[in-house]
Amino acid sequence: MRRKALSHSINREEITKVIFNGTRTPATEFTAPVLDGYNDSIPGSDVLKFDIQKAKELWAQAQSMKPYDASKPLEIATNSDGGNKEWIDAIANSFKNNLGLLAEIHSFAQFADLLDLRQSKSLPGLASSAWQGDYPSLYNFLGPVWETGAPANLEKFPTLTSTGYYMKDLHRRTLRRPTPNSTKRRKFCLRSCPGCPCGKPISQ
Repeated sequence: MRRKALSHSINREEITKVIFNGTRTPATEFTAPVLDGYNDSIPGSDVLKFDIQKAKELWAQAQSMKPYDASKPLEIATNSDGGNKEWIDAIANSFKNNLGLLAEIHSFAQFADLLDLRQSKSLPGLASSAWQGDYPSLYNFLGPVWETGAPANLEKFPTLTSTGYYMKDLHRRTLRRPTPNSTKRRKFCLRSCPGCPCGKPISQ
């Protein structure tokens, strides 16, 4: 619920237009818009829409179940060698202005430093991340990143292990077209918010 509140507090349209000068498009699901099978109307995709009122409502609901100590900053780790400063600043300001949260950014000199923190499970809070698919398929933006046990799922977020979607798609002759597995994966990610995708490069 808190992850959804944070997601709703982010103005992706403004970030992609102002900070990235229109070279990215606001994320509407967990894959890239240039891929066959991309769908910006998957049930649950509204969690990626900027909605301050919804963000506040969800945060309040979460507070009623387990209060968050607002005196402690919400820490965001990032790397300064990846051109992340401006958009991470914007997201931190979104949390502050729209949810009243004090966000503190920890900037590391190199991506390797941030990766070490993630691999050692030593993150103090949130972390910036990016993914460049090496094959133009929906699978390449889902399986290697969000499947439990997948190489890029460094935080070990429990997603779709029991269903074996990752292995089922690996055995398909083509991975370009959408499959029931990829749709279920995307619905699950939108429902559980293991991450908050911000923008996708238009040329990707």
